[in-house]
Amino acid sequence: MGFLDRALGRTPEHDPAPEPDQARTFTLDACVVHAGGLLGIVGESYRQDELRVLAERTADVSEFREELVDYAAEVADREPDRRWFRAVLVREPDNPKDSNAIAVYAQAGGKVGYLAREDARHYEQVFESLEKRGYGAAACPAMLMGGGAGESYGVVLAISAPGYVLHDLTAEEREAVRESKAREKDARDCAVYEAGLAGETWETVAEAHGYKTAGGARAAAHRYAERNGLEMPAHRRGPRRPTD
Repeated sequence: MGFLDRALGRTPEHDPAPEPDQARTFTLDACVVHAGGLLGIVGESYRQDELRVLAERTADVSEFREELVDYAAEVADREPDRRWFRAVLVREPDNPKDSNAIAVYAQAGGKVGYLAREDARHYEQVFESLEKRGYGAAACPAMLMGGGAGESYGVVLAISAPGYVLHDLTAEEREAVRESKAREKDARDCAVYEAGLAGETWETVAEAHGYKTAGGARAAAHRYAERNGLEMPAHRRGPRRPTD
């Protein structure tokens, strides 16, 4: 028996909204999130009709394999016969049973369950971060479980722990900050190099560009020259201060 054959869900009473769902059609901008872990959901027992329909359009892992990393990737490789689909996670702040509820939908399909209450609280900061970035939902690969010989269907999400998801969400922003700082540094080095090339003394250049010493200004010009295959400006020193 593989890992995914064991029960990952929780008892139905944890489902924040076990009543039948009304038909609902909507469009949201969803962000594909880091998919390194596996997380069971709750409430599937109330949505077996939707899951039977979903079973007809699941696919093998190939469509999602590039997204899967770490443990989720290991399990997918070890159990290649699993059936996959795209899950979309949506907050339900107006849910009468739990204002922190996070519903799970099949892409272009119906609701298939919820995150357990505790899991929904853990992912609250993730959804706040997504909303700040203009996203209304999170998306991740998911597996459809069971369904054979009278078995009920269940769902397991391929989603990383909240900390990993948040770190991944901010990776592009951190890279943008690094690139911005690198551009600013290069522009400063260029200005120092050109000032030296124009004949200014390194003491004057240092004072104009915020360096503590003439040597610091010259080192900046040297970095710029090396990066761009240029010759260093002539070494010019300012007039010596008179001594007593």
